[in-house]
Amino acid sequence: MSTHRALLVLWLLAYTVLPAGLALFALIFAFEGLGASRLRPENVLLGGTAALFLLAWPLSVLVAWWQFARGNARAAWRVSGWTALCLLVLWGLGLAAAVALGPARS
Repeated sequence: MSTHRALLVLWLLAYTVLPAGLALFALIFAFEGLGASRLRPENVLLGGTAALFLLAWPLSVLVAWWQFARGNARAAWRVSGWTALCLLVLWGLGLAAAVALGPARS
């Protein structure tokens, strides 16, 4: 196995297992953020991002492993990497919005 394929397997294993612990927190954020949108509209983006994580992460894991199994390593890197980066950026924007807009309502 080449070094790139070994790194890809390590990345896919980490990408599959490590975010699983975040799924519980994502469920909490999604329900709390979207459920309390009337009282705290600044949490809508954070709750929406959490809900998007619950949909996009498992799908991207499945697609990345499927691409790896088909021998398309480049597509597996792209699917998992871009999904992780986009979810991280959206989460950061949601957190920034909650922080910026939260004190203004108090």
